[in-house]
Amino acid sequence: MIRLMRLSSNDLAPQVANALSELGTLLQELKLDSSTSSLIAMSSHSGDYLNFNSNMSGSIKELTIEQGAPKFYKEQLHAAQNYSFRANKIIEVLKDKYPSLTSEDGSLQLSNKQNLSAPEFLYALISQPQYMLVINDREPVIIPFFSQEHCNNTLNNPQERLNAIKTVGVTSAILASFFASGSAAAANVQSSTAADSSNVDQKFDPGLQPSVEGSKDTEASQEQADSANFSATSSAGSAGAGASEAGSGDAGTGAVGAGTNAVGAEGASAAGASAAGAGAGAGAAAAGRSLGGCLIPSLIALLLLLALLAFYFFKLYPWPFDKANEQELLLDQLNEQVIEDELNLNKINELIEKTQEKIALGQQDAQEQQLANLKATLAKDEQTLKEIERLLGLVNDKDEQIKAEELAKAQEEAAKEAEAEAAAKAAEEAKLAQGAGKVTLPKCETIVKQGKMPNLIIATDGSGSMINLLSDGSMRIDAAIKAAHALIDQVDKNVPIRLFGIQGCPLARDYGTFSGNERQRLKAAVAQTNPMLQSIPFQVLTPLVSGMRGMASAAPKNADSIGVLISDGVDTCDGTEDLNLCEVARQIHKSKPRLKIHVVLIGEDAPDAKCIADITGGKVYKPGNTKALIEDLKNAGKSLQKVCQ
Repeated sequence: MIRLMRLSSNDLAPQVANALSELGTLLQELKLDSSTSSLIAMSSHSGDYLNFNSNMSGSIKELTIEQGAPKFYKEQLHAAQNYSFRANKIIEVLKDKYPSLTSEDGSLQLSNKQNLSAPEFLYALISQPQYMLVINDREPVIIPFFSQEHCNNTLNNPQERLNAIKTVGVTSAILASFFASGSAAAANVQSSTAADSSNVDQKFDPGLQPSVEGSKDTEASQEQADSANFSATSSAGSAGAGASEAGSGDAGTGAVGAGTNAVGAEGASAAGASAAGAGAGAGAAAAGRSLGGCLIPSLIALLLLLALLAFYFFKLYPWPFDKANEQELLLDQLNEQVIEDELNLNKINELIEKTQEKIALGQQDAQEQQLANLKATLAKDEQTLKEIERLLGLVNDKDEQIKAEELAKAQEEAAKEAEAEAAAKAAEEAKLAQGAGKVTLPKCETIVKQGKMPNLIIATDGSGSMINLLSDGSMRIDAAIKAAHALIDQVDKNVPIRLFGIQGCPLARDYGTFSGNERQRLKAAVAQTNPMLQSIPFQVLTPLVSGMRGMASAAPKNADSIGVLISDGVDTCDGTEDLNLCEVARQIHKSKPRLKIHVVLIGEDAPDAKCIADITGGKVYKPGNTKALIEDLKNAGKSLQKVCQ
């Protein structure tokens, strides 16, 4: 889980507080697939803040929201497609499960503006998000947070139809590209389609058929266009007729021009040509009037009339009043094509999602193969390490033999001191018997001189998982720091304290040993183990084995030592994450048998760590909140409250 945003609880609108707490349960009830449900970030409460998390990690960019629509960058094409598909999917499932959630026009129906239900909040959240992020330029994430101002603006505009997809003129764009011829009828259809597209754009489901009102507007626009065309063509016909009359100078030619006026715009030029021909024929008839009288002009006029009728039939068919039906049929076909294209787009999005899943599986297989190779290399390294440890054991045995000889000599010199100590011990026992059971502590100077002053070694987890919350709402790392401070305050000032920070691979951080007069500096060092101080806190790994080995190296061999290991996870470093913690604990106990390690488990991520305490003689503590953690750490260091006088 990666934390995306942290917002103040006081800024959350009270109308959606209950719905936010129920949002996770609602998403589970809707039975969405993981990729679809990832559109909504999960939330957790931490004191005065709300933490919003996602199961994805990577680079994060925040989007600008304008009127409920996110503004994606050019490189975020996949994110925009995923957002559109997943938002539609959630809205579809919501409407199926809660049919009374919206009205017929797609607007949200609120049962109570003062307290939104989880379905109402989810619908409003997808329709009018306030915060939205993109991870790796591919994965859109809506932050389920409504401030008071944003919530009021959403709830006080019930007439505004909420739209999760914010489609901008899809139908209009398709029709406009189809009718690019420039004719008046195409322009009328295009304007009608744009009106229908704006009507579709107000609804939640894209691809709806044009409304009745839009069709009426189309018919009215068509009638106006036809009227304008008719007027223009009539004028053209009249002009052609006038030209014919001027050329012929005959009464019959004027009749032909009148006929041309009735033809229309599309036949204007042809009719003019016919009229010119008629004028020429009339002139010839006048020249030969002495031969045929009025019979020849009558035949010529009849032939011209038949020619005009043939031209009208073949040139203007199909009739102009049938064009409206053709345009309506074409518009229906285009609307059907738009719906089919949208269905195909959804199928393409599904194929893209499946392809991405297959790519992820392929990458996972490659990672598993790489991991197997690393494990094989690690096995070889472990064999080499065992051989080195065997050789070191031989060297240590030789050293132990030399030290034993030196110790024998030292024992002879210390015999007198032992006798003095025995006498002092007898005196102390006598005082103890007379002091009603009071325990007399040894002198501090004596145990320091003998090298038997006990030590306290603290190893606290500072990995990214320590920012998770305990049952009381506090972060694990904050509770661990408070408990460590309480432990430090109760330890005898004569006891030296060594601190290790389990924070970042490959090795645990050694903060050094702190004497009794350096307690405040020690507390400041404990505070430095907080992963929130790192540049990327949630990526800090856990070198648990390194921390355990550091505790063993810091413990003296001839004096008692108390170790306190605070952790909420297992080792996550390359080279040590697969080691057996119990085997590591046995090696430590063998080399430092007087080191007793108490294990404080925060969370349930490290069940194997229990054996560390069992093997070294320590105890296991499992606190569930800050108060219990403080008490457990005090109990772990109780034997060091007073060690000498």
